[in-house]
Amino acid sequence: MENAQNPNDMSGQGGQGMPGNPPSEPAMMTPPPVTPAPESAPMPEPTPAPAAEQPRAEVPPVVPMAAATGTPHAGERRVMAAMSYLGALCLIPLLFARDSEFAQYHAKQGLILAIIGFALKIVSDLLWNIPFGGALSMIAGIALLVVSIMGIVKAFNGERFEIPHISEWAKKVNF
Repeated sequence: MENAQNPNDMSGQGGQGMPGNPPSEPAMMTPPPVTPAPESAPMPEPTPAPAAEQPRAEVPPVVPMAAATGTPHAGERRVMAAMSYLGALCLIPLLFARDSEFAQYHAKQGLILAIIGFALKIVSDLLWNIPFGGALSMIAGIALLVVSIMGIVKAFNGERFEIPHISEWAKKVNF
């Protein structure tokens, strides 16, 4: 059993040292000496250029939206007019934008489209079980959606959008 290693022996000799002699300590590694960096002269801080030499950017004047686009309708009224083509939301410009003829025009057309959409829903429910009835009601619904999207785009652009037959009915609506 002379070749058995002692787990407490750190001498690296595997317990083969002489009895009675303490195990030798392992050699410790020392880091290399650190040499100080040579001192250099402090760098001078850069001086800012005088304020008079810096060019100033030209700031364009603030132009209202109606003047910038060449249309006489303000941005808020355009949003109200566009809201007119979103079903029952057409009531908001009808009730709260009474001073804007532009918003009222689109709101009345939106009201007629909303009534047609409601009637289309009722007819669609009745025709759904008839052959080709569901397809016809779906085509009519897509057409109504396309007309509504066109109305929203025209309203945001500040343009009047006359929907055939619907605009004639809308002119008859008085609030």
